[in-house]
Amino acid sequence: MIWPLHRIGLILSPSKDGEGRSPASATFKNRGEVAPLSLGEGLGVRSAIIGGAGYTGGVMISLLLHHPQVQLVYVHSDSQAGKLLHEVHGDVLGETELRFTDALHWDIDVLFLCVGHGEAKKFLEAHDIPASVRI
Repeated sequence: MIWPLHRIGLILSPSKDGEGRSPASATFKNRGEVAPLSLGEGLGVRSAIIGGAGYTGGVMISLLLHHPQVQLVYVHSDSQAGKLLHEVHGDVLGETELRFTDALHWDIDVLFLCVGHGEAKKFLEAHDIPASVRI
């Protein structure tokens, strides 16, 4: 199943550039505001997951890996850092060679927080996430 990006707040639409080409573009609806997201050529929306070792993280990994307009850049987990994703989530065996990481970087478009109750607030307070990254 392909999860439609409009269900997570992203709307993809073609737009014409100055030379008549139609590069992919995306907008993100957040509290009534619409801000453009630039998609890399053929790469899609660059995404990352915080808390990827749990059930919710596993479901999000599977959804993002199977979505044609999303590129999963990294999956963060302090407890599983260094392990291949399929070592924890067997359902993605053969679909990716990504490893869990404990490092964070913000060269992404969208960040998914798949952490336990109350942990999202703590994470957001502890990290200075650039305004260009959608949460």
